[in-house]
Amino acid sequence: MDLARQIDIYCERVGAAFWAEPLNALTNLAFVAAGIAALWLQGRTGGAGPRRELTAGALMAAGLIAGFAHTIGLLWALGAGPLYTPLVLPAYAVSMLFVGAGLCAMPRLMADPAPDWAVAWLAGNAVVVGIGSFLFHTYATPWAGFADTGPIMLFIFGYFAVAMLRFGGLGRGAAAAATLGFLAASVLLSRGISSGLGPYAGPSAGYYPALVGLLAVGLWLDIGRGHAAGGQLIRAAGLFAASLGFRSVDGPLCDWLPIGTHWLWHLCNGLLFWLLLRAVVRHGPVPLRQAAAAALRAAA
Repeated sequence: MDLARQIDIYCERVGAAFWAEPLNALTNLAFVAAGIAALWLQGRTGGAGPRRELTAGALMAAGLIAGFAHTIGLLWALGAGPLYTPLVLPAYAVSMLFVGAGLCAMPRLMADPAPDWAVAWLAGNAVVVGIGSFLFHTYATPWAGFADTGPIMLFIFGYFAVAMLRFGGLGRGAAAAATLGFLAASVLLSRGISSGLGPYAGPSAGYYPALVGLLAVGLWLDIGRGHAAGGQLIRAAGLFAASLGFRSVDGPLCDWLPIGTHWLWHLCNGLLFWLLLRAVVRHGPVPLRQAAAAALRAAA
């Protein structure tokens, strides 16, 4: 497999230049914004004062700006030729260190209690999704495609596991088993959609199981458990359905809309990530079982 070959599957791309998809590339900032906003919300609801929020925000911003500037500067230089190609991985690793430092500094300094591991991990993953997708829509190669889809899959199944733990009140073993079951069902469903709908499903077939899972979990929590997060997940599923529509019509509408609609998929999904992360911050600070046990101890 040639990991450096060019991939041209989006309407906006009309050449092999680094900035051949400017809208598709730059709208990935929506994912970065969602991750940062979730960490900010967690710190704000953690009881920290304004002075600590300002300090943490400055440190986080410095780390993120340094990381992104380093990454984008490197990638832009690589567009001039293959001379610096061996430097990609070490330089990208340095960039991620800066980004990681910024992400870790924010919740630790903003919140008096220890930062919520679920929020920190999912928010960091959202930022990585934005970086990976940026790489794919600038380099447009198979290796960049792996950097794009890998973090997205991690977020989908990671969020499902967190929802089972925090919203559903399952134990770790049961949540892991449910997540593995969702993974197996997703593979089967995506294959069924691809074979049944064929070209109508297009490249979006792999995302339909995530839509079904999000809606199913939302309905289960809302109707079956009366959980406050259920309604938010249902609304998020509606947004995701619209987002999938934008992704699916990018090719069919290309003659009519030369810039395509894939960038709207990014913007909608950035908002989707924010809604999902906000639900964890507001409605899932501790697993349901732990909350119930604490209530029983208090009553006794």
